[in-house]
Amino acid sequence: MTAPERARLTRERIRKLAPPAGGERTVWDTEVPGLGVRCRPSGVKSYVVVFRASGRGRAGTPRRVTLGNVGALPLADARAAAMELRAQVLAGRDPVEERRQARAQAVQQVSREQNTLSAVLARYAADQQRRNVVDRAGVQSALQRHLLGAVGDVPVAEIERSQVIAAIEALEAAGKPGAAKALRGHASTFFKWASDRAGLIPSNPLAGYRAARATRAQRIEQTGRALSDDELRRIWHACEHPTVNAMFGRYVRMLILTGQRRTETAAMTWENLDRSALWWTIPPGISKNGIAHEVPLPPEARALVLSSGPRPLLSSLPVFTTNGAAPISGFSKLLAKLRAAARVAEPWTPHDLRRTFRSGLTRLGVESDLAEIMLNHRPGTLRSVYDRDPRLNARREAGEAWAEHVATLVTAGENVHRAVAPVTCDYGATSA
Repeated sequence: MTAPERARLTRERIRKLAPPAGGERTVWDTEVPGLGVRCRPSGVKSYVVVFRASGRGRAGTPRRVTLGNVGALPLADARAAAMELRAQVLAGRDPVEERRQARAQAVQQVSREQNTLSAVLARYAADQQRRNVVDRAGVQSALQRHLLGAVGDVPVAEIERSQVIAAIEALEAAGKPGAAKALRGHASTFFKWASDRAGLIPSNPLAGYRAARATRAQRIEQTGRALSDDELRRIWHACEHPTVNAMFGRYVRMLILTGQRRTETAAMTWENLDRSALWWTIPPGISKNGIAHEVPLPPEARALVLSSGPRPLLSSLPVFTTNGAAPISGFSKLLAKLRAAARVAEPWTPHDLRRTFRSGLTRLGVESDLAEIMLNHRPGTLRSVYDRDPRLNARREAGEAWAEHVATLVTAGENVHRAVAPVTCDYGATSA
């Protein structure tokens, strides 16, 4: 083994130090133990310090620290830095480990500041927009209000399972089971994204978390209801009450006639309708199950479309809108006025109109499979694979039968004729 090369380092000796043909050459200073000049084949020279930390003699951990380039660091400063390091080692410290921990803490602090819950939610929103998630606005609203509002704007990696569960249980205790269920699903999906796709947290804190098993009483109790004929009649007529927004009234009547979901109906655009408004296509990006759905529009429904105005030149505009540009919104206030005008004794929701439509089809003798298809409920796996018949004629007939039933209800005792839009109507007269 070659003995270490030692000499009293001077500026002239360092300048004349010849680079090796390969590897590196180090000359150790005889004045300050552990200090040396390392020279590489390229001619680059730098000061280095070696020492052993966390133990005495050879039991200590060997360390090497590069102080800097010879051209940038004076020899006197290199000796002073080397002696400072030795003083720290003699005091029982490990300068290398301390620097490593300081860098790690700095990186962690930057990560904490950049990956707070609000910042990560913003990245999640951008990802949802890129993937064209339909209900991204509702998802973000729930996470902002009930997750961020509960745990605060803390680093997402520090959020604990118990905190999220506490937020969910707080909603349940406040009598908001729907909001609690939504938060449970949205938060779990968000944390899974943050773990699997974004790599911001080691694991999903809600992994394996399920809602508490329903009690027998809860299983017996059914949520929602189908409206009676009298209730449906009251709501239909209330849609034209002076205190009710006219566009919202037409929108609710469309829910009654077609039985479709309220969000999907609100998102109806003119390009989703054929030129004669005989059929409404709910695109896969809008429908809840991601499958395009053809909805037959009976004459009453076509009349509602016509009453919303002439077909605009820009076919992507919504049919039901209060400002001409965005789908109808502000459901809570609009629905409160409609409920007040309808004066229905028992509480009801827009989804109850969908239940009423489905129950009404059964009353009219429509077979169960066809009624489920009209709600865009898909049959079992094997049937969906092999049975591809859309049954459009049967769906159109069932839809018209329901519309006739509704027309009979709402005109009972009145000399009112069924409002029928011409089947061959074409929105040829466009408006800007």
